[in-house]
Amino acid sequence: MSEDTTISTPQDTGAEAAALDALLSRPEPEKKPETQAAPEKAATADPKPEIGESDEGEETGQEETPVTGDETEGEGDREPVIAPPRSWPAEAREAFAKLPSDLQRVIADRDAEQQSIFNRQVQEATERRKAADAELAQASNERRQYLANLSAVVGQLANQAAGEFADIKTPQDLERLASEDPQRYLRWQARRDALQAAQAEHARVLEAQKAEEAKAFEGYLGEQRKLLLEKMPELGDAKKAKAIQAESTAYLKEIGFSDQEIGTVVDHRLALVVRDAVAWRKSQVAAKSAADKKVVGVPKVTKPGAASDKGERSAKEKAAMTAIARHGSTDQQAAALDRLLNGA
Repeated sequence: MSEDTTISTPQDTGAEAAALDALLSRPEPEKKPETQAAPEKAATADPKPEIGESDEGEETGQEETPVTGDETEGEGDREPVIAPPRSWPAEAREAFAKLPSDLQRVIADRDAEQQSIFNRQVQEATERRKAADAELAQASNERRQYLANLSAVVGQLANQAAGEFADIKTPQDLERLASEDPQRYLRWQARRDALQAAQAEHARVLEAQKAEEAKAFEGYLGEQRKLLLEKMPELGDAKKAKAIQAESTAYLKEIGFSDQEIGTVVDHRLALVVRDAVAWRKSQVAAKSAADKKVVGVPKVTKPGAASDKGERSAKEKAAMTAIARHGSTDQQAAALDRLLNGA
């Protein structure tokens, strides 16, 4: 051996054994992928995603974005637009759009509730009206049938009395019947009472029917007046209404309607037809009058160089004749006088 060779000592051997034991007792470090086992210089370069992390992004062609929880904001959480009540005017709709959404919801719900109540009330009123009309129609039919039956009973009783008691024509005949044949007289009285009762009932039912028809006609007339006022608001003015009535009556009489027929015109649609007819006739008269005025105002066409006004020519001639009469000779004065007298 040379002098430079190091000789191990027992002390050195024990230290190496302790170091080896400590090394074996430490946990084994995790293995990293081979792609990361690169020189220290590669660690300073831009890091690249691992194979497991980049495969999914490369397959879809999209970059992954972090989930923040705000993706559905403005879509799922966006409050629906609340429409204003349909019955509101445009100004109120604009004011409604400026209100907070919670207040809009309260107003819309309240309006929907009121509209539902109103529709239900209208429906109930319509159903009650239909039921009442049906009952009135049924009662009217029954009354007419009852009246027809009463008429038949009255006629039958009258015929029976006339046939059985044809000899009773005067009060004296009735007194003789009462004294000579009391039983027959009682039968006559029964016939008379039955006939009078049937006649009274017939008159009562007939009067009730007339009153019902008059009431129904008044209701119909009021409805027609209301509709006519809606279509012709000018009738609300008493003076205008009187003038319109006079024009309408004159037109109807002119085309052949009688006063009685005019009085039966209660349908507002006929009144509208008459109004339009009167207005059309007035427009025709106005157009004809305007055309006549245009024809009268057209000036007469005269020949070039001729006097356009005969009166002007005559005035000039008279002035010339007067001048000749004052300053002209006797022959000139005579000629001027002849022209003045003869109009030449």
